[in-house]
Amino acid sequence: MAAWELTGRVTSGLGQGARFTSLEWARHALIAQLGVDPHPGTLNLQLDSGPARSVWKRVRSTHGEKLTTPDGDACHAVCVPVRIGGRIPGAIVLPQVPGYDPSQVELIAAVPLRHQFDLRDGDEIDIAATDMSGVRAVVFDVDGTLVNSIEGIQIAAGRAAAMFGYRVALDAVRRALNEGESLWDLILPSQARRDPEIVSILRRETLRHWSQVLRESVHVFPGLPVSLRRLQDAGLRLAIVTGSRGESFLPLRREQVLDYFDPIVTADQVGRPKPHPDGLLLCLEKLGCAASEAVYVGDTSDDMRAGRAAGMRTIGVLTGAADGASLSIAGADRLVSDHAALLRALIGFS
Repeated sequence: MAAWELTGRVTSGLGQGARFTSLEWARHALIAQLGVDPHPGTLNLQLDSGPARSVWKRVRSTHGEKLTTPDGDACHAVCVPVRIGGRIPGAIVLPQVPGYDPSQVELIAAVPLRHQFDLRDGDEIDIAATDMSGVRAVVFDVDGTLVNSIEGIQIAAGRAAAMFGYRVALDAVRRALNEGESLWDLILPSQARRDPEIVSILRRETLRHWSQVLRESVHVFPGLPVSLRRLQDAGLRLAIVTGSRGESFLPLRREQVLDYFDPIVTADQVGRPKPHPDGLLLCLEKLGCAASEAVYVGDTSDDMRAGRAAGMRTIGVLTGAADGASLSIAGADRLVSDHAALLRALIGFS
């Protein structure tokens, strides 16, 4: 179906949405198929105008992601990915039950929509198709997006920290990478943080362990080679823009997929790191591609901000540092759970 947009009026529901999104099978299905770990409940819209109802009738007849119950404890549903209020990725949930109100729309997102938009009953909000039409190039981040280096950093830093009796949690690594905080500020007690020698030793030892961890524990994500091949077969150019200097390319070489990407832009080629768009703008220049014809796929808030600053569409993948709420607020056009879901999102709209 072509791009569409409609406006609905916020109204209170019956509370069934909260029950549905709290079901474990429903939550896991929504994450796997749409990349949305739903904030409890749904935002209910009423369609009052004829044009809005006409658009909605067409949307309801399209193919969405089907959610099928495992044991019949709730209705089947069809979900359609959308952008809400022009800036938050989410989905329409259409329960497949007899007598469902044809003028009602239920929305889910990874953030509380009423709070995010300061909505009250009677307020209007726009929803629109997640449009990936016209995409000619897919540009990827690397760490946390193509390879599981987030877990690798945890292992390398953990081995370094163990010599002082400290433990490195995966959540701390994710927070440091997503929010730009120092990992050691999150790990060390206050007294140790003030000792530059300890911090220097930890950084040095982490780097010393990294080469072995990279060989033994850092791999490309499942399904990546197949997804890259199918994207390329669909006529899409593939490229890389990374904030590193290529330290995590070994798994891509090992799986013989690095040659899928051209151009490759690393940190030493640009003056400013993400969230500045410099690397992406250089990549677009090398591709000979307009920003409107490209999508940036990444796992952090800075990836989303950089993509938006470059004028590109953005897809946040839940394989790395950030969760769906952070990626949504940072400007993701769409969320996906993994590379199989990414393939569906792009091939379905390309």
